[in-house]
Amino acid sequence: MGSEASRFPQRVFISSTFKDLKRHRGVAIRSLEKAGFHVDAMEAWSADPRDPVSVSTKSVVECDVFVLLVARRRGFRPVGSDKSVTQLEYEEAVGLQKPIFVFMLAEGAAWPAEYDE
Repeated sequence: MGSEASRFPQRVFISSTFKDLKRHRGVAIRSLEKAGFHVDAMEAWSADPRDPVSVSTKSVVECDVFVLLVARRRGFRPVGSDKSVTQLEYEEAVGLQKPIFVFMLAEGAAWPAEYDE
């Protein structure tokens, strides 16, 4: 018989665009770590010779929970792709039927023009 702790999701993947949501990512990461989760976020990744999509989707496969932060940027699109890495991560999580929590910037929130697509 497994304990309650063994059923508690341990690994959380944080997905978002980076520059615009850096501060928000930091708050989410600290909050989740404080709650006892292991957070898998690009800030902690070491250099990897694989392309960003391969690295991030592997992390999505290994996570228990997927957290998506959304503001007003589409994010980096790999050469030849019409989808951003963030969108590809999300689609991977959906396809794997991971629990997904989406946090969106409020509609009327002030936002720097340089990060508004």
